[in-house]
Amino acid sequence: MSHDGNDSVDGDAFVDEDDFEDDDDFEDEEPPSAGEQLARVISLLVDTPSEVQVDLRRERAVDLFRVRVDSEDLGQLIGRQGRTARALRTLLDVRGSRDDRRYGLEIREY
Repeated sequence: MSHDGNDSVDGDAFVDEDDFEDDDDFEDEEPPSAGEQLARVISLLVDTPSEVQVDLRRERAVDLFRVRVDSEDLGQLIGRQGRTARALRTLLDVRGSRDDRRYGLEIREY
């Protein structure tokens, strides 16, 4: 799309509301739990997603997710200087704010 100084947008960029007629089908579904979402994200980060295991353990006021991955995937999950693990904890903090809960993360290898 070229910009000619006019702020209008090409008509193809807009989505027709009829494309969303089936949105009612999603209203009955429960959103995935924090553990399910965490497992999905971690499975995308590692080379062997079939080895990802997420267990929930309640400790005092914290729901602790214990994540087990193949030893070959441990470095990928932790990331350089722990950045990936820190990002996962941030995601859990955001989800915890939404759920009015506190979540923790523990990463282990098989």
